[in-house]
Amino acid sequence: MERERSAFDSTLERIATSVRSASARVRGDARLLLLYEEEILPLAEKNRETARRAYEAGQHDILRWTQSQRALLHEQRAYADVLRDYATAVADLEEAVGGSFEEDPSRAGQEEGKP
Repeated sequence: MERERSAFDSTLERIATSVRSASARVRGDARLLLLYEEEILPLAEKNRETARRAYEAGQHDILRWTQSQRALLHEQRAYADVLRDYATAVADLEEAVGGSFEEDPSRAGQEEGKP
C-alpha cells in the first residue's frame, strides 16, 4: 500500500510540474505574441515604409530600404517562431491536463477586456 501511495504521489507531482511548466510557457509566449503584434512588427513596417519613401524622394540610397526590408523579414520570422512555440506550449498544456481548451488559455483568469 505504501508503494502504491508513493507512486501515486510521484505521478501527481509530475503532472503538476508539467502543468506549471506548460502554463508558464503559454503565458510567456502569449506576452511575446502581443509585443510582436502591437509594437515590433508595426514599427518594422513603419521603418520599411519610411525608408521606401526616402529612397523614392532621393534622400537615401537603395541600401537603407533593402536593410529595412531585411529587418522586417527578420522580425516576421521571429514572430512565426513565437507562434510555433505558443502552439507547442498550448498542446503540451492540453496534454498535461488531459483535454483541450475552449478559450485562449493565456487569458485564463483575466477579466474581459483586460490583458
